Parts: sequence; C-alpha cells; structure tokens
Amino acid sequence: YRGLVESQHDLIIRVDPHGHFTFVNDAYCKKFAKRREELLGTPSLTFVAAEERAATRAVLKGLTLPPYRVEMERQALTPEGWRWLAWEVYAIRDDAGQIREIQAVGHDITAGKQTQEALRDAVANMRAIFENSVQAFFLLDGQCHVLAFNKTAGEYVEHIFARKLSVGDSLLDFISVRTQGDLLRHVTQALQGEHIRTERRVITAHGEQLWFEFQHTPVGNEYGQAT
Repeated sequence: YRGLVESQHDLIIRVDPHGHFTFVNDAYCKKFAKRREELLGTPSLTFVAAEERAATRAVLKGLTLPPYRVEMERQALTPEGWRWLAWEVYAIRDDAGQIREIQAVGHDITAGKQTQEALRDAVANMRAIFENSVQAFFLLDGQCHVLAFNKTAGEYVEHIFARKLSVGDSLLDFISVRTQGDLLRHVTQALQGEHIRTERRVITAHGEQLWFEFQHTPVGNEYGQAT
C-alpha cells in the first residue's frame, strides 16, 4: 500500500484532527521542496494563502456531515510560486464516528486556471470592442430573434423605428413585409456558412432617408459550425 501511494503523481497527505501532518507522500514533498521529517507534525495550512485559511477551515467542517467528503481549490506557495491545487478531502472515522484523521488527495490545476483567466480576459476584451464599436452589431438566431446587440445597434434601431430594441425581439417585427423575406434568406445563408453583403436604403420613422451596408456573417461554435 505504501509503495502504491508513493508511486502516485497526486499529492497525498493525512492530518490529525488538529490539522497537523501525520503523513505526506513523495509527490507532496517534491512539490514543496521539503523533506518528510520537516513536514510531519507541522500545521498543514502553512503553505495555503493566509487569506484563504479561514475559508479552508470552514470547508473542512463539512467533514463532520455525510458523505464526510469535501472538494476545494486553494492557492499554495511552492518553490515555483503560487500554484492552484484542487483537493478531494475525506474523513477517516473511528468506530464511534469521530474523526481520527483527514486524508486529502490533490493535484496542480494552475495551467487550467491560467487558461480560464486568459479566456475571461479575451471575452472581456471582445465584449469591450463589441460594446464600443461605432458599427452596429446584432447577433441573431435562425428566426431573426435578437440574442445580443451593441449600443450602436440599439441607437440606430431607436432612431430609425422610434422603438427600443430588446434581447428576444424579432427584427422581422421592425421591418416591412417586403424586406422580411430578404432578411430571412440572408440569415439562412449565413447559417450555412456564407458571407452576405448588401446595401439598402432605409427610411426612418421621421421620413429621413439613410443608406446602410449590411453584412451577414456566420458565428461559429467551438466545433466551427455556424450557429
């Protein structure tokens, strides 16, 4: 059993009810560049970020309730710097149901966290570009319902039709019956992967004549399929 535990790449520890190490495997020692003798008997939260220790203790209180198992993600200070570790923790109880030890199995999820953060930043940047563009953007489904639109699009719709646009509205309700077929056809073509460009004269509710260029572009999902 000991050989199996030591051969694991996962970090495996055990602590007593007071939170002091009673066991650490080789992977844990390597992660924190410590010898086993340096760790045994010391507080297990030493490497956890100070601001997360109280929250960690609160989560561990869940071990007193069925299923006597909790999961959490915490930052820990290693020789590589601060790393995100995901832990699965469960109570080892005696015959009377009292917690005798706590065992935790963890692994480094820093790369995944960094990817998530980069993705959030990219989405935020794209959102900023979308919202602040001087061009009007509409995201439509196959029935021309509005899934999203930017500030410029909302301002144009209100200026042309003297109506406010909301998510869920159908653009078909804003345009004439004569042009509804064209819009539906262009949206269908875009969903099939085509890029459609047209020019059209628009007469506003106040009688003003404006010319617009419309581009219908497919938006792909993670599989590259137009949605």
